[in-house]
Amino acid sequence: MKSNNVFLEKYEETVYFKISRAFWHLLLILSGVAALIGVLLLIWGVVPSSMRDVKKPNYPPAVKVSADELKRQMAPPPATVASATAANEEVPSQEPSTSQQGDADKESAEYKSALATLRALLPRSKFLWTTRGHWVQSWMQKQWVVDAVGIQDNLAAIYAAASASDFASKTKIVQSFVVLLSSYPVGQRGTAFMAAAAVSKENAETAAQNISLLKQTVSVLGSSNAADLIPVARFIANNPKNGAPLIEYADKFLLRFDAGIRKQIFATLIRTYARHFRDNLDGMVEVSNLSLDMISGFAPADQNKALLEYYRLYQKGNHERSRQIARMDSAYQNDLAKAQADFAVKKAEKEKSFTFGWFGIAGGVVAIALVALFLVLLSIQRNIKLIREDSSRPEAAK
Repeated sequence: MKSNNVFLEKYEETVYFKISRAFWHLLLILSGVAALIGVLLLIWGVVPSSMRDVKKPNYPPAVKVSADELKRQMAPPPATVASATAANEEVPSQEPSTSQQGDADKESAEYKSALATLRALLPRSKFLWTTRGHWVQSWMQKQWVVDAVGIQDNLAAIYAAASASDFASKTKIVQSFVVLLSSYPVGQRGTAFMAAAAVSKENAETAAQNISLLKQTVSVLGSSNAADLIPVARFIANNPKNGAPLIEYADKFLLRFDAGIRKQIFATLIRTYARHFRDNLDGMVEVSNLSLDMISGFAPADQNKALLEYYRLYQKGNHERSRQIARMDSAYQNDLAKAQADFAVKKAEKEKSFTFGWFGIAGGVVAIALVALFLVLLSIQRNIKLIREDSSRPEAAK
């Protein structure tokens, strides 16, 4: 029996404990490796991802129109082409608005003075200041029907559209109207007022600039008729982004031509922009500047026809270029979208790696702690066994 116990103890010490020690040490090493991998994944996840650089393609150069080519086209008698460019601008309907009359004590003296000057330019004897309408009785209720919107309500609508809630903004708008209307006789001031109202739908500063631009443009055109303000005002109103900048450019462009043909040149500029250069003001300016020296070589009576022919030749020569640019832009947008999608995938992968890194570090640390605790317990158990054996030997010797 004693020999069997000795054999088991030797087996336990020589085989079991050695295998167990190697196993737990291996487990410690694996836990440390897992924690190290977690640290690497965490670092890789923290490093920001970079998107692949997508370069915008270089467009092919524009095909320029030469002076000789333009002269060849202008040599034969130009065929009369009926210009059927009816502008279908929508006239904005103005809802009747309630006139806002502040107390005389709160009104600014400057605003009152400007408004009094406007009333003098648009006397009540010739212009409608108060909205006129009539009541219509239906079987359910009475309804007010507006026959004509008065100047007072038009001003209120302009203030609302321009967000002019303070007297300073209102004064700036009214003074701009005064400067414009004072340039025309009484019979044309109503038309001038409506043209100014059409370009006063933004803030007070922009409204004042647009009204000043109307006056400048008509003076460049050499016109004394307020009706010529209407197409300019409609163009600015219908093109809020590039309308005013194009009119400013047109005023400088027109000074290179005789006063007698400036209206025709102006109409050609507006039609060309609307047909071929919509939202491309820089392109319109570049192409038009190239035409100046060539057009000046023709007689004034032929310059508008030459300008029309120049734009036609330019569009014809650059038609294929426009299609090529469209294809290049499409390929660029597709490549950019693919790069953004790849970047999103990389970003998601890094976020996942960051999470796995935290789990790896936490799991490795916890495993190392548990294994270490278990080994400590085994060591304590072995030491207790040795202490018992040592304590039992003196008793056996006795």
